[in-house]
Amino acid sequence: MHRDLRVMRAGEAFIHSVNWREPSAPTVFVLGRNDFRRRSAMIDALIDHLVDCGVAVCWYEHRWQRHARLKEAAYYRICDAWLHALVLAHPRIGAWSRRAVQCWLRLRYGAAEQLVEQSPEAVHAAAAKCLSDFINKHALRQVFLVAHSAGGITAALVQAQTRIQKTVCFGYPFKHPERDAEPYRTSPLRNIVTPYLIVQGEADRYGAPGTFSQCAASPAVELLSIQSDHDYQYACPATLSRVLSFLGIAPFQHQGTPTSYASSSQPHLPAVRGGQ
Repeated sequence: MHRDLRVMRAGEAFIHSVNWREPSAPTVFVLGRNDFRRRSAMIDALIDHLVDCGVAVCWYEHRWQRHARLKEAAYYRICDAWLHALVLAHPRIGAWSRRAVQCWLRLRYGAAEQLVEQSPEAVHAAAAKCLSDFINKHALRQVFLVAHSAGGITAALVQAQTRIQKTVCFGYPFKHPERDAEPYRTSPLRNIVTPYLIVQGEADRYGAPGTFSQCAASPAVELLSIQSDHDYQYACPATLSRVLSFLGIAPFQHQGTPTSYASSSQPHLPAVRGGQ
């Protein structure tokens, strides 16, 4: 679905909103996973419902995420415009041209490498500070966070810096499937003071629900175990109703078949020029 976006700067980050309202209105910030290409039908359906209920919804995008997205989009545009044709017609010249384009894009969107160059702790801390400063600057009074995967770590850190009503995280990344335990992933959960609901799939590769008992989380953190993997592609009406009940928002009304919820409620963020 197409929606017009209002884009606001938040330090090193960007806030995208489809229905920005006054500071006293309930506002939901969506903090996505590191892989901006992957979407979740469950979260899409939730956000659609929140917008329909008149809740202001904003998507948080840190500078490195923005640059990674714009860099990939620019590369595909160049490929479609002339690079693919050149590679097919003149393979050797095309190969050198591809390297030149990739080098130029790395320079143009240098912040895209930030996730690799900085420690995960520093990346999450910077993101949490940008969002907290934005919330405080605009004196937002009713703030809710909806997170997916790594966004849940940032959301937990935001709670320590500003007042958040409630937080929901789909697929908290307790442990990377190919790494040893990393304390920065779970330590923020120990300092949570306002309600924080983790919706965790039993087949989630970043930690099954049983992992939760090992992280010594605050009593304010609650776990909801569901049938899902880390992508949360089935928008189960019962799960969505439970989440909305937790947030204190009108219940979800199931209409049509489950596939009807795989809509693009999260905007495909445009390649905005300037301010990057």
